[in-house]
Amino acid sequence: MLFDVLTKNSRFVIVEGKEETDAGCSMAPDSLVVPKTSLRLCQRLPGTVTLR
Repeated sequence: MLFDVLTKNSRFVIVEGKEETDAGCSMAPDSLVVPKTSLRLCQRLPGTVTLR
């Protein structure tokens, strides 16, 4: 489910790792999830909770 969210969300890029994928896994264990933009911890997004 997380893989589906990450691949359908245009804010992230998955850099595939070089290790083999395990049976039933969608990406290699050494893959990286990289945000396309800088993270803004104070930015309010729909469905998020802001901690103060």
